[in-house]
Amino acid sequence: MTLRMHHVDREVEAKRAAWDAMKKPARKQFLDGHVVPVVLGPGERRFVVDHHHLARALADDGQDTVLVGQLADFSVLSKPEFWFVMQHRR
Repeated sequence: MTLRMHHVDREVEAKRAAWDAMKKPARKQFLDGHVVPVVLGPGERRFVVDHHHLARALADDGQDTVLVGQLADFSVLSKPEFWFVMQHRR
């Protein structure tokens, strides 16, 4: 039986392979040039709204620090309200 890799998994693996191929100075330059957009949600938890494949690849590889840009603060909303707003803002 063959397992087919999900599209998201392929995207994450491609990002991780590119990251793994970089030497330390190139990694720093890359990270300095990429901002991961987030929104602040219930419990002041950050939710990645773009570049999620890259963020996952970096996290999987042990990179625990990235630049983030907060697009909105929805931390005062309840979870159902938060997801309603997120869904309608796409």
